[in-house]
Amino acid sequence: MPVAAPAKARIGKTMVAGYFSPEMARAVKLLAVERGVTVQALIGEALDLVLRQAGKHPMGER
Repeated sequence: MPVAAPAKARIGKTMVAGYFSPEMARAVKLLAVERGVTVQALIGEALDLVLRQAGKHPMGER
């Protein structure tokens, strides 16, 4: 079976993932819908905030 090429948006990127409760997953998904953004964009925003709080340069990836 042939392997599909990665989507252009994924080229040069690495997945960062974690396991959370169903309640957390639902809350994140709902907030993303309320803001009209993707879950990935919301997580990118959150990680930028954590980086800033740690005195690091935010990546600005959404």
